[in-house]
Amino acid sequence: MLIGNYLNSLQEIILKDQSTPAPSGQINVRFVDQSTRAGALDLYLVPSGSTLAAVKPVMTNITFNVNSGYMNIPTGTYTLMALPTGTIPTATSTTLYTGPSVTYSSGAARTFFLVDQQLITTPGVQVVIGDDYDSPTATS
Repeated sequence: MLIGNYLNSLQEIILKDQSTPAPSGQINVRFVDQSTRAGALDLYLVPSGSTLAAVKPVMTNITFNVNSGYMNIPTGTYTLMALPTGTIPTATSTTLYTGPSVTYSSGAARTFFLVDQQLITTPGVQVVIGDDYDSPTATS
């Protein structure tokens, strides 16, 4: 359960976590946008050894209160990055969010919750990752 939309009136969202593994060689990811200030975002899972400019977004134009549902992504090590929708990534792009590099094991399922960061000068986004499922036999 997630309580969000604190700017208008609190809303409750109930999410059912995946309880089975993703297909072999895959991970399941979903994105839940609860960021009221960041605006529409394009999300990138940048594989280890690659650059933001070299990959396509896994999700485009995600906006407040959207739940993408689970999608299959190849197993690997990724860095989540967020840009305002429509921004063409370059080597010098400034992201609204750049996460740590994380290795995801085959069969894993994750939920990425996009929430507002503390307002400093310009709106940004913060991400909280929920570990929905890990295979009992998974290794990194």
